Amino acid sequence: MATSTPATHSVPRAPYTLAVMRALAPSFAGAVSKHPDGNSIIVDKAFAQHDAYEHALRQFLPNIVVVPADDKHPDGNFVEDTHVAVGRVVVATQPGHESRRGEVPPMAEAVRKAVGEKGWYYNVADAGEAYLDGGDVLFTGVHLLIGLSDRTNPAGAAFLERAVKDHYPSLSVVTVDLRAQPTLHLKCVVTALSHTVLIFADDEPGRFAFAQLPESVRAAYEVVWVPDQVASNVLAFPDGKGGLLGVVAQGGFPASEKILDEAIATRFGKDVPVVKLDMSEFIKADGALTCCSLLFNC
Repeated sequence: MATSTPATHSVPRAPYTLAVMRALAPSFAGAVSKHPDGNSIIVDKAFAQHDAYEHALRQFLPNIVVVPADDKHPDGNFVEDTHVAVGRVVVATQPGHESRRGEVPPMAEAVRKAVGEKGWYYNVADAGEAYLDGGDVLFTGVHLLIGLSDRTNPAGAAFLERAVKDHYPSLSVVTVDLRAQPTLHLKCVVTALSHTVLIFADDEPGRFAFAQLPESVRAAYEVVWVPDQVASNVLAFPDGKGGLLGVVAQGGFPASEKILDEAIATRFGKDVPVVKLDMSEFIKADGALTCCSLLFNC
């Protein structure tokens, strides 16, 4: 793997400067899903929801690249699983579900073109039987949390840790073993509003994931609990000073929406815009808000 002079990483998180998305494929109804409604995806509705998602991101990001769809890959719009970015480190993954591995090469080409020489590039496929889904990785600005799941194995987590520590040796990396309480991905039950606030699902998988964190990690954050698992997955856009430029959240879950609205207003100010999206067709495909974009600040 490539090495370079160690870099520092800022806390709080730097603002994002770039998003890479992928257009929705007409074959989206065939996405891999264990959701009870996974066989009833309405593709036309999904196209409208994906357009609304892109529009929401454009409110907070100066640059968005959209990679063309490939009908051979119904899950291709869930680009989060194909790459992990931590600062200038960019890692192309090897997804745990074999049918999704063909999604990575065209995304890797697009990411390299978009990020250019600012990135330090790695490829999990170079490590053989190492598997990693980006949905299992949460960078808070303080910690890099890596979930072990059916899609991410210890070898994949170790590869990512080595790649990141090549450049950010002081960054705290924490592995969270979810396998005893099956959860598709770590970010199904937790995301970060900021480097000090985490959003957790207040259900059995969320509580289990929280309990797997070392006490020192739990103590580093204020935790906001929401009753709807899908609502624990938010897209927060940092301003680089500990505040927020805005948040994209799941709509249609009133109890969770109320908790999130209050948490954002009291901690970051009442003027922080919160965009709420109906992503029902993506939920049917086991998708969440973070799944549909790769965000970079390098």
